[in-house]
Amino acid sequence: MHFLIMSALGAFLLIKAVILLLKGRRSHGWNPVIGQVKDARHIVEEGSLDRTQRMSHALIHYQYRVDGKSYTSDRVRFKWTHHRISDELEKYQPGNDVTVYVNPEDPRDSVLEKGTDLTNYMAMLCGGVFVIAGIALALTV
Repeated sequence: MHFLIMSALGAFLLIKAVILLLKGRRSHGWNPVIGQVKDARHIVEEGSLDRTQRMSHALIHYQYRVDGKSYTSDRVRFKWTHHRISDELEKYQPGNDVTVYVNPEDPRDSVLEKGTDLTNYMAMLCGGVFVIAGIALALTV
């Protein structure tokens, strides 16, 4: 049974990593437009009842226009890199103008920081390792 969980988690991580990697790489060709930060806040999420872990991150909402139509998003980057929340909130203050990179095929798809970094590849590698380890466990049962 453990091999199923390990393989499923690995497959999920691998798929998410590949999607982020592809979008991040494609974002280099996306069109820059001027947008505006509408809201920036520190979010703290509690774990489930059996967990004591608290996760926190910066949530940045911004608005931009393409062909006269207004869009909103909260996607800052396609990278797995964690940034200091205070730095994020300082950089993306409400009311500030920002460069938004917009997918020319779907203007609802946007990002503030285009590209990828090493963490995208590391996440993909970790997902692959979990899938292979789960399969190896299944073969030994």
